[in-house]
Amino acid sequence: MDKSIGSSIRVLMQKKRLRRITLGNNTRLVTIGTTHTCLMFSRSTQIALAHAQFQAGAQLQGYWFSTGTKFHGLFAPYRFTAPSILHSMRTHFFFRSAAWFGIASLLVNPLAYGWGSVGHRMINRLAESALPSSMPAFLRTPSALDEVEYLGPEPDRWRSPTEPELSHAQAPEHFLDMEYLDQLGPLPHQRLDFEKDALAHGLDPAHVGLQPWQTDEVWERLKASFRAYRELSAKHQDTAAVQQAILFYIGWLGHYVGDGSQPLHTTINYDGWALAANPNHFSREHGIHSLFESQFVGSQGANLHPSDVADKMTPPHLLQGDIFTVYMDYLHATSGFIQPLYLLNKTGAFEGKGTQESRSFVEQRLASGASMLRDMIYTAWVRSADPVPQRSYLAGE
Repeated sequence: MDKSIGSSIRVLMQKKRLRRITLGNNTRLVTIGTTHTCLMFSRSTQIALAHAQFQAGAQLQGYWFSTGTKFHGLFAPYRFTAPSILHSMRTHFFFRSAAWFGIASLLVNPLAYGWGSVGHRMINRLAESALPSSMPAFLRTPSALDEVEYLGPEPDRWRSPTEPELSHAQAPEHFLDMEYLDQLGPLPHQRLDFEKDALAHGLDPAHVGLQPWQTDEVWERLKASFRAYRELSAKHQDTAAVQQAILFYIGWLGHYVGDGSQPLHTTINYDGWALAANPNHFSREHGIHSLFESQFVGSQGANLHPSDVADKMTPPHLLQGDIFTVYMDYLHATSGFIQPLYLLNKTGAFEGKGTQESRSFVEQRLASGASMLRDMIYTAWVRSADPVPQRSYLAGE
């Protein structure tokens, strides 16, 4: 069954797959997610992920990446790419037991959250508190602020293994790996068009990420609800129900906009440097993701104060042009902070209370998310007054 590959590949890992794998002659060591749970596989094991034979003493460490060789089995259509010479090896992949499915559900959908509860709540509340006074007064009531703040982490509450279908389906909506964009070219604005495009390039859309499409779609829901509010208000009808819908959409939107301000949600290097090229010798170890966005932002870390973040927010303004394009510019800007984040991590700046530089860095990222969310809410309100084009129905439609 084994087929000689001739030259080894460095297996560089990508989102939604194994976090780390070390292969020896007789064992397989797999670390899942950021919890570093280890599983050992021997050649006699009936539940096997991979069977590899190395030259004497050879080992392979790295991450899953991709190359065109399809991975048949539970993980199809995952692919491997980017070969590099390490050691000669022969390998084949197989699955032998239904018991493996329980483990596989963890491997394909690790729980990597956005800013953590503290950061997401802060972003939502600061954005809602800073809305222009020309917007409806119900948005600034204490109960509205509390509701929108509570909803900041809401999509992460949908990522429990107790709701596996929901968790798996919406996990790609929290990130976009920008490294793929050169390969894909200009991104279509509609989700299904993008998915078709990605598949045509041999990429799984779920591995590239669906963040901007999800954000744009929730923003359009918010705009539609604002339009309904205007219509009911003009007729002097009760708006209580649509107000609740608006607050939900604002809170929901805030989560993804917040994720979009977190540099590690815009890169394949989302939890340790995964690219083969690593001239700065950034750490390939896992844990930077949760350290940066949850532990450091929380009360046991930097214990950031909302007022310090609010001071770094930009003045409110109406977003111009197509919202999808504006949002992609925002994600591109965020991705520019990937290397600065890794440089700070290299100095231990996110440990404990951190440094003045690392605290300022995180405050700026949170402020960017809150500012963008505020401006998207404001723009949805203003554009909800635009006339709705009359739809024409042609024969056969």
